[in-house]
Amino acid sequence: MTKRIFISSTGRTGTQFFSKYLKRMIDNSVSLHEPGTPWLSKPDLLKKQLKDYGLYHMTIGQSKNTHSMYKLSRDYLAEEVSKKKAIDNIIQINRQVESLYESENIVYSSGHIYGLLGLLDEIYKDSRFIFIIRDPRTWIESAMNKTEYSLYGPVELIFRNISLKPSCFYDDPYKHCWHKLSKFEKYCWYYSKLNEFVLSDMAEKENFKVFKYEDIFLSNLRTHHFKELLDFASDFESGPVKTSYFPSLLNKKVDSKSNGDAWQSWDVKKAKILHKHCGDLMKKFGYGHEELWMDMVMADD
Repeated sequence: MTKRIFISSTGRTGTQFFSKYLKRMIDNSVSLHEPGTPWLSKPDLLKKQLKDYGLYHMTIGQSKNTHSMYKLSRDYLAEEVSKKKAIDNIIQINRQVESLYESENIVYSSGHIYGLLGLLDEIYKDSRFIFIIRDPRTWIESAMNKTEYSLYGPVELIFRNISLKPSCFYDDPYKHCWHKLSKFEKYCWYYSKLNEFVLSDMAEKENFKVFKYEDIFLSNLRTHHFKELLDFASDFESGPVKTSYFPSLLNKKVDSKSNGDAWQSWDVKKAKILHKHCGDLMKKFGYGHEELWMDMVMADD
């Protein structure tokens, strides 16, 4: 029986690292980064995906919840697709992906499946779920500096209604002023909404665990934390999968785009905007205790 590991986040949290290296650490596995999604910066991969998934899937299909997990996540949370239809679409999309591989163990490392983790847990019994959370101050710098991180960018002029917005929720207080918000504040809203949804949706599930980006990639104890992640990912109810741990791989950077200290040069207004949206999550996960940050968010306007 195929065993599946799902790793998700807001994106910009190491999902490409996991897809590149976990297949070397987990026995008889393949690890995939947002399979079936066009990456224009990777022409060799794009050529292969066009062959594997077809031209329609890789173009027009990206705007359809029958082909794109990103679009399906958004549509499911917006209640524009029923639970039954969402489950059918997940099975159809993943069946196409898995038909390309013969591995017993599959790692899906993707920021696109954020809205579907609970459904994936219902569909695929004995799966493992890992969610990576990152300090929103460094996440937003990384996301806004990444050309292909298309959230609320030009691509949405072509593929409309593919990203999560306040209009997806009848009671969201920002739905009527969304057009007035800066891109920075829109990203803050997205970070808060996505993380809060996943943490609520997957709360108390024993096969779900949250890891901090900083613990995995930046901490002096990162080898310990990564081993903990690897052990959790491979510990299936039906029996653990054999793993091989290579600590040296943690020194390799994959698509890293942020300066961890950039927030220190923000003005007070910017800091307060992020704190307004993300402050509760920062407190919950131990971010924002620096004296400078406290001074910024507590300063008079």
